[in-house]
Amino acid sequence: MDKKTSTPLIVKIIRKVARFTSLLVICVVGLVIVGSYNFPGLRTAPLPYENLIQISLLISVAGLIMAWRWELYGGIVNIGFYLIGLYVYWKVYDKFMALRGALGIGVIVVPGLLFILSWRLNRPAQQNIDE
Repeated sequence: MDKKTSTPLIVKIIRKVARFTSLLVICVVGLVIVGSYNFPGLRTAPLPYENLIQISLLISVAGLIMAWRWELYGGIVNIGFYLIGLYVYWKVYDKFMALRGALGIGVIVVPGLLFILSWRLNRPAQQNIDE
């Protein structure tokens, strides 16, 4: 096998786990979005500034889609917009999100962390090619 095209096994495994978990997150978030629009009577309409929380979480999930092509940038978008969502929640409701809720929603960032780890572990192999 050519040294230039070889990727360490651990990187391949982490990348596959990241992609699988990102697909799960994307599907669950998609179902939540479809469900909230198909059953609008189940909840009250959010105030305009509350939509910023949902938008930031949607962009965070979009970062997972982006991470399939650009692992580092997608992971940064995923984690960054999740943190922005927590910040907006804090500003809107004048309190921090309950730890239980933050950790529950925090599952969204697990694939982003895995994509960044995959990028980082693959980086030394790429630097050795240039030498």
